[in-house]
Amino acid sequence: MIYGLNKVIKGLKEGKIKRVIYAQNTPKTVIEKIKKFNVEIEEFNGNNIELGTKIGRSHKVMVLGLENEDKI
Repeated sequence: MIYGLNKVIKGLKEGKIKRVIYAQNTPKTVIEKIKKFNVEIEEFNGNNIELGTKIGRSHKVMVLGLENEDKI
């Protein structure tokens, strides 16, 4: 599991990420940037604070990259 926009973009460029989950309050420009990589994309039913909490982080997480069959 990779989180954080810069790390997720890097993972997408390297072909490590198979699926991206983004928070509902993610800016559309970010979503469009991710869509260029032609991977599975899923909207998380909550904001970036809730996504961070869901994965056990004490900070906001806007995008989350999953490798293989990772689950949240």
